[in-house]
Amino acid sequence: MDKNLIKKELYKQKPDADFNYEKGGVKNYSCELVINGVEEIIEFNIPLKESEFEEVVPAQLLIRWLV
Repeated sequence: MDKNLIKKELYKQKPDADFNYEKGGVKNYSCELVINGVEEIIEFNIPLKESEFEEVVPAQLLIRWLV
């Protein structure tokens, strides 16, 4: 899937990303997007030293760490 399309949809749909787990120096968040009628799970891995986020975060704020 094209990252540019994902970025556009994150801004359009404005989903919230939920914290999943912390492992290997990163925090993992994920959100659900509907792209072309298909539900997709989008993940973000944020280094701990850059992660000052709560349990639920607007996903468009995490685009920098898109997996």
